[in-house]
Amino acid sequence: MSNRESEAVSLLKLSKGQNLPLPAGVAGIDVVIGWARSEIEVDASALLLGADGKVGADGDFVFYNQPESPNGAVRFLGVRATEHGAQARIAVDLSTIPAPVQTVALAGSVATGSFGQLGELTFRVDDRAGHSLALYAAGDAASESAFLFGEIYRRDGRWKIRAVGQGWASGLAGLATDFGVDIDDDGDADMGLSTAAASVGSSYRLWSQARRWCDYELAVDNEHLPAIRSLLPQDFLDGSAELNPDVELVPEPDGTRGPWAISVRARGRTIGYIGAEEAPQWADVVRRIVASGFVPTTASRIWAREYDGWDGVEFSAYVHIALGEPSEALPVNEPPTVPYTMLPRSAFVQVTKEDEHFDVLLDFVPAAGYGLLFATLHENVPESGRAKPHVEVRIDDQRVGQLTPQMSLRFLPMIRHLHQQGLVAACRGDIKGSAVAAKVRIDAVKANEATSDVLSGPPVTIPPLRSVLPDPLSYDLTPLRSLLTPLPPIRPVT
Repeated sequence: MSNRESEAVSLLKLSKGQNLPLPAGVAGIDVVIGWARSEIEVDASALLLGADGKVGADGDFVFYNQPESPNGAVRFLGVRATEHGAQARIAVDLSTIPAPVQTVALAGSVATGSFGQLGELTFRVDDRAGHSLALYAAGDAASESAFLFGEIYRRDGRWKIRAVGQGWASGLAGLATDFGVDIDDDGDADMGLSTAAASVGSSYRLWSQARRWCDYELAVDNEHLPAIRSLLPQDFLDGSAELNPDVELVPEPDGTRGPWAISVRARGRTIGYIGAEEAPQWADVVRRIVASGFVPTTASRIWAREYDGWDGVEFSAYVHIALGEPSEALPVNEPPTVPYTMLPRSAFVQVTKEDEHFDVLLDFVPAAGYGLLFATLHENVPESGRAKPHVEVRIDDQRVGQLTPQMSLRFLPMIRHLHQQGLVAACRGDIKGSAVAAKVRIDAVKANEATSDVLSGPPVTIPPLRSVLPDPLSYDLTPLRSLLTPLPPIRPVT
């Protein structure tokens, strides 16, 4: 780079979160991702995102194994060593980017290690003449194995640059999944990526089932008894048994039971259907999860009995599933945007001083007055030397209260331990309120209850879901279309 170009870069340095309009008339740019330790391989990638922040097709994810978008507007040009480390370059032709694409997200991932080990990280945008238009130096990378450096996005008919600096501890798979890309189940080094989910999709567990035993009884029709029987050993006779398989809730809009039908499936068999009265109430929850590329799952309890009757061998079964209320099945907010791990549930702990933050809490109180949500826990060290550190509770990174000093002592060692790994302690919580007041509780293990998996295992994350739509029947179920066909009945066991 010439001295003149270096000087231009110094004048256009971006800070995290800052944006900058591209000069008028710039039709093509090169995005250069740089890192200091060239011996560590970084895989650069670009994601072409629609207005919903998701990729629209397989070709909208450009990386080493798919180096060009369908019309060639975005191209991966490779990696080269420099005197300061290594650089990956991605070319973006702004004039030919399809109209539905609103954002080109530029990211990188590492197979081993983390971005905190790469030394200086830079995100530079050059025009086709080689002049540097903007530079962002990311200085807060830690344990992330995937990193979103920045974005090129449309705003009011113009293209702009934004410095992002967000990381994922779950690697390329976690980053890609958050942007609507589904990873093939084999997970091999080729990183086969597809926006069409696998035939069974990935499971998304209903939040309402955790503290509720199997409260909903399925009406077991004779046509489903063979499927339930097939879950048991073939030589099962003259006795009773209890099974507790996870079950899937799958909409079947094109089946014979009507557009609201929701089948209950266990191990690839349909064992019943949600009742005709309840199915429309659950349509929004189930269809929103499926539209996001996941399969709704919950717990079940199946009690079965087989015996010799007057007319030969007879079989009966009762099926209960954990359902609860639709309004409590999904969180009211999105997962944290920073690297985090979900803490397992334990006993509810009341948050204090929520009254000081009611202006924030009011945005999260559901219409029904009660809901479940993501919360994060942070150590707060008061400036006053007489005050003790305490746990600050946040929702969407906004302070909503704190734990008492005594309770804070039971969480702080775990929060500090995870912070050293570059992770925020996240947990489930609930909110109960009205237009004038609200209360929040958190539901998480304390430090003395945390296992080695919690403290040192892989981060536990929950994927975000697509936005809520006013009409449940308007969700696009294409991501799992092949799953929605009614399954053929199971033949009776002879």
